[in-house]
Amino acid sequence: MAPRRGVRTGDTYTRVVTIGGISGAVLSLVLTSTIGVAAAPAPFSRSVLTADDSRYRFVSKDDGTLVVRAPRSNPAANRREVFSRPRAPVGRDQTTCATWVRHSDALVQEGLAVRIVDRRDRVRAITLTKNTVFGVDWVFNVLTWDTRRNGDPWRTVEQFDMGGAVGTPELGVEPLPWRVCLRATGRTIAFRVWLPGRMAPPAWDDPTYARSTTVPTSFNRVGSPGWYVGHIPPGGKVVYDDLTARVH
Repeated sequence: MAPRRGVRTGDTYTRVVTIGGISGAVLSLVLTSTIGVAAAPAPFSRSVLTADDSRYRFVSKDDGTLVVRAPRSNPAANRREVFSRPRAPVGRDQTTCATWVRHSDALVQEGLAVRIVDRRDRVRAITLTKNTVFGVDWVFNVLTWDTRRNGDPWRTVEQFDMGGAVGTPELGVEPLPWRVCLRATGRTIAFRVWLPGRMAPPAWDDPTYARSTTVPTSFNRVGSPGWYVGHIPPGGKVVYDDLTARVH
């Protein structure tokens, strides 16, 4: 059963069943069940924004990357989650970064999140996401989320054309990996995107690689920094690397 919106997933419980066998031999079967995700999840606290009767599997690899997969049995690609480190610090001003390494489909939506709050079946957050509609993936969206809102749980704050940073069809869209950071300072939300290994990190006020906007006062609140993932098609995956987050 897929988790409801606002339900933290990834928590496991274990049952041990002992079965007597031939000549007194004993066979112990360990049955592990999960809510919404497969066994042995990666060490993240996960909060569902939209479930769509689908689920994701998070796996941390030995090379330090995080792989998020959607089972082929998923009925659709509209699941969205935010996630953070267990016992992540809580604060108002914070920064989170990730390298978007690769994905199975351009419709996969990578993202970052700040001020994540998951309490009493209600999830609130601010996210930065790569646009996926109409294949315009050089556009970035800043959204606010509240799963108790009527209708859609998201509201668009602002969209940004980052074609000068990552390219357009006319210029040629730069292949992944892309490195992206999101920063919250009071009501100001800023982000920067660049091509790791091909250039140095840009300044937060760089006119080509960085942007900023202002969120409503109701989202100038404390929470935890983390990341976002969504729209993975059935059987698809996305790979993140170098996930960093801090409160300052």
